[in-house]
Amino acid sequence: MRISYVIVVHPSVSATTVPEFIAYAKANAGRINMASAGTGTPQHLYGELFKMMAEVNLVHVPYRGGAPAITDLLGGQVQVIFSPVPESIEHIRSGQAAPLGSNERDSFGSVTEPSDRRGLPARL
Repeated sequence: MRISYVIVVHPSVSATTVPEFIAYAKANAGRINMASAGTGTPQHLYGELFKMMAEVNLVHVPYRGGAPAITDLLGGQVQVIFSPVPESIEHIRSGQAAPLGSNERDSFGSVTEPSDRRGLPARL
């Protein structure tokens, strides 16, 4: 089974696109917390790949699973997560979290366009 991942930010982040987020992350180097479901998980690896490709400094905050990571994103303790679409779709639809881009089109009604801007490949 293949699962789409989406870059999700807390609504307080002043970016609505991947290029805007890259600029925001560069302007706030080392001050943006990136949640994951734990060290070595796909969420973590997508985040590390994004950091390397975009040349940004995000602080990795590993959790014991996706649910606590999403909870802290919604609460504003972390600003970004590279989340499986099924894990974040309802929070995106409710406006509690904002999607910036995804690694591919998903089966949930195209949450966002694939992230192929600013030199980042469509498939992270």
